[in-house]
Amino acid sequence: MNIISEEMLKKGQNKEAVSGVILVNSYNTALTKNGKEYITGQLQSGVNIPFKAWGNTSAFTELKNNDYNNVPSYISGSFDTFGGTVSITVDSINAVDGFTPDMFFQIKYNADAYLDALKT
Repeated sequence: MNIISEEMLKKGQNKEAVSGVILVNSYNTALTKNGKEYITGQLQSGVNIPFKAWGNTSAFTELKNNDYNNVPSYISGSFDTFGGTVSITVDSINAVDGFTPDMFFQIKYNADAYLDALKT
């Protein structure tokens, strides 16, 4: 399974499909103008990106019935641009093993370069 990279998140275009492992940072349930529920929140892989899961998707059911806060998960969906803001519409989501939340935080320093400098 591939990790959705920071570069992919920054270059995502409207309606472009996206799938891979990403960290579900946080989310909550909200209501549309028509009074229907949907999920809104933040995903993270180097940078944060907003996401939505609509009530007619398996992602909505999974997020509503289980706690995915700070859980690395495999998602599939598409990028959406609305009002100049890029987000991801998530259609399906599943928690995955073998990944830790710290793998998805932004790396500010090149640890290898610092180690090499320390050794010399």
